[in-house]
Amino acid sequence: MKRIKISCVIGPASMKSNTLKRMIKAGMDGAGINLSHGDFDQYKKIVQNIKAISDIPISVDTQGPKIRIRVNENFFASKGQKIVAGFSKKNNSNYFDTDFYKDVKIGDRVLIHDGLLKAEVIKKEDKKITLLFHNTGMLEDRKGVNLPDSTVDLPLLTAKDKKGIKFALENNLDFINLSFTRNKENIEYIKRLTKNKIGIIAKIENHEGINNLDEILEVVDGIMVARGDLGVEISPEKLPRVQKSLIQKCNKQGKIAIVATELLESMTEKTRPTRAETSDIANAVLDGADCLMLRGETAHGKHPVESISELKKISFEVQPFIKPNVDPEKCSGISSCISHSIYDLARKLKIKKVVAVTRSGYTASMISRYRLDHEIIAITDSEKIRRKLELHYGIRPVVFKDMPEWDKILASAKFCYANGLIKKNELVIFTAGIFSTQENISNLIQVSKIADAIKYYKAERGSNLEKHFFVKGKKKKE
Repeated sequence: MKRIKISCVIGPASMKSNTLKRMIKAGMDGAGINLSHGDFDQYKKIVQNIKAISDIPISVDTQGPKIRIRVNENFFASKGQKIVAGFSKKNNSNYFDTDFYKDVKIGDRVLIHDGLLKAEVIKKEDKKITLLFHNTGMLEDRKGVNLPDSTVDLPLLTAKDKKGIKFALENNLDFINLSFTRNKENIEYIKRLTKNKIGIIAKIENHEGINNLDEILEVVDGIMVARGDLGVEISPEKLPRVQKSLIQKCNKQGKIAIVATELLESMTEKTRPTRAETSDIANAVLDGADCLMLRGETAHGKHPVESISELKKISFEVQPFIKPNVDPEKCSGISSCISHSIYDLARKLKIKKVVAVTRSGYTASMISRYRLDHEIIAITDSEKIRRKLELHYGIRPVVFKDMPEWDKILASAKFCYANGLIKKNELVIFTAGIFSTQENISNLIQVSKIADAIKYYKAERGSNLEKHFFVKGKKKKE
């Protein structure tokens, strides 16, 4: 079973129904829309095409306070070359789409296209700045700009972002991937704006996001290690250590950890990954990522399906060697200790599956932290919770609409057996929260085989088991 989840940004290269079908078949578990590119007619078509094929989770990436450079024509910038750029289209062939004139000073670095082009501010005059390039490369229109030496006070959302969030709510999408999340207040603002009706993934892309991660994790569904801008805002040599730290903190709280950007950058053009990309993906899996996200590779690359296949093969090869990032000695609270007990039982007994009955997804996500070698079947009565759980490591979420308040374990056992999710002689761990008014509580573990339950019913209620272990009177084949 593939336990690492794969999410993909959908764009011109992948939005057609036939391509999406092949991507889902290849291993795509979730899809994303990037508001930095395309228009709402395109987004609507993407959502319609995906939902017509499969009910996978769909996220929307906000643009956020991203500065971009605009040029009339792309040109090759040489080391030592100087250009003048303004802050509006009027009377400027080169300009920035955000006014940061007052925020930069002489000597500040201006990094373009994820730092591929490095420039320095050498002059400020008449609401324009002069840049001196320190290396050589293509300067293209609409490429992102980073100012690591400057503090620019920019709004969290653009006008298009606000429209995009409204679009996400109207179309019952599952996550807002919030770009340039800086602090807890950013998340609380989005929750108020959306009336807490959609999941939030905090994209960590700057020093503030890193420094405030603990408070951010308290209020989000997960984080994305957004290595494009993050790798420009901090020194590149620090990125691997920061990635590990962000993922570890996420794992400990059972929050989704997504690693994104340049996982298979070479496959935007080529059919095979580089050796370095293979190692990078393997390390992200070993770090504890729940989900790996392809962006340019699937949005505009030439080989979106092949990119997913390669990502799946690499992660599948590495997943047996993953170690949990949770310290069992630091378990606190009933649910935390229950999840650790399940981890211990799964290692010591010949367990085949873990079945977690969960209304909010919390129970299953807490078990997922331990990176079990066993499939975790999450039983929920909500389609929205099912889709959210799709991005957690090792979880197979399914919807059971008629879950009773009483006998949850027996009901889930019957449901799983009748739908072919567990077999009669498999030893299974069941867990649920019962006799409690608390939210997010797991307080029960049961270890049993379906065969034992069948024997019990034969002894207690006779041989007519049809209504107990089969759906609509049709016996499931073993």
